[in-house]
Amino acid sequence: MTNAPQTPPNVRPLAGVPIAHLLALGVRLKATNLHIAVGLPPVFRVRGKLLQAPFEPFDPATARQIVSDILTPEQKRTLELARDVQFTHQSEARLFRASVFYDLGAIAAAFTLFGAPPLTVEVLGLPSDLENVSRLTRGLILVTGANGSGKTSVVAALLDAINRGRSARIVTLEKRVEYLHTNRLSLFEQREIGDNPTDLSTALRGLAKQDADVIAVETMYDLQTMRAVLDLAQDRLVFAQIATVSAESTVERFIESFPTEEQDAVREQFANVLCVIVSCQLPPRGDGSGRVGAYEVLIRTPAIANLIREGLTSHIMSHLQTGLSIGMQSMENALLNLHRAGILSREITLAYSPNRSDMETRLVAL
Repeated sequence: MTNAPQTPPNVRPLAGVPIAHLLALGVRLKATNLHIAVGLPPVFRVRGKLLQAPFEPFDPATARQIVSDILTPEQKRTLELARDVQFTHQSEARLFRASVFYDLGAIAAAFTLFGAPPLTVEVLGLPSDLENVSRLTRGLILVTGANGSGKTSVVAALLDAINRGRSARIVTLEKRVEYLHTNRLSLFEQREIGDNPTDLSTALRGLAKQDADVIAVETMYDLQTMRAVLDLAQDRLVFAQIATVSAESTVERFIESFPTEEQDAVREQFANVLCVIVSCQLPPRGDGSGRVGAYEVLIRTPAIANLIREGLTSHIMSHLQTGLSIGMQSMENALLNLHRAGILSREITLAYSPNRSDMETRLVAL
């Protein structure tokens, strides 16, 4: 008779382990995600890297059991009909975004930790002058960058600065809530609107008639949303995110999204309401310990407002590079400062620089 396979030393069996135990382990590891897939042990994403936990691999029955235990009857029906179900799961006072689905005929799942308190401006490494945003009462603040560049974290930190600094009613319109704000001096209302542009447009129209001092829009889906953001920013403070990589490209992208016959009027309105553009990147640290924020910061001045009105966006960079005294920072300077501090390697500094040849010249001069 052949003996049953034995679990290797230091590798725990999964039978009988509740999902709450794995999620609690993820919280202790400061993981952002937990992945469950047949043929692999539980996989956590920690500091951007995927790490396998010391458990035996899931088999189809174990994967189905551990996930089914937290599904409601309605969610189970949705899973069987649509082959995918998404929901919010609470475990030990923490919230997780759960996605359960079929992968090659077997149950799989992904859990994302959210609802954590926002990080501060200081913790994110944002320029300290951005704390001044908390004093603004109207205008437009754009936070830009590629997906996964830290835009949502930056907006949450700036809203937290307002919350700690003054009394205001703050309304956020989010696809998925990632940071949970606690009312301090301000009153928060966090609305989860999902991926439906119609819901966002409806919410923005409603806010125009409501008592909201600060509005944060996670995504500007379409022209209708962009128009609403411009209009609201005339008498409220509005935060919005956009998937552009620099201050200059943000101005161009925003204005050129409108029909040609409207662009002159939009330039005027945009120049009047713009306050700050923060462009984000998250390059990996040289020691492999995670990622670090690199930020370009453009602050509206009369000169920059005139450049926007006149369509001379290509001149913005020269003003940004000379605006250090009032809190501006180019992406090149942000990366170079991180390199000087020993946080970024030379190779990563070059890879994330918007102008590699200029950065090579500056690195040689160090």
